[in-house]
Amino acid sequence: MSIENSVGASVSSESTGLGAQLITASEAFPAFETEFMNARHEIIAGFLIFDPKTPLRSEGAKAIGKTWADLITATLNLDVHITLTISDFDPVVALRSHIYT
Repeated sequence: MSIENSVGASVSSESTGLGAQLITASEAFPAFETEFMNARHEIIAGFLIFDPKTPLRSEGAKAIGKTWADLITATLNLDVHITLTISDFDPVVALRSHIYT
């Protein structure tokens, strides 16, 4: 499974109080980018796969840089505290994915 092809996520915005169920990367990444750009205090996020070299998708984020590393750097430069938790696939349930991550 590639993060470019499939991702399951929930986004809850501190600024709007709204939640959204996002299934695909094309839905999730622009929403994540918006949350990073709008963050003022803290971001807490968890991923099974995260590559800081992943290209940015939204026009607003592309104005900041080319990759997630650029967006994270810009967000940190605004004194936003970021906690990223990167988990692993279960070796019993998803051995192939566990090996490759």
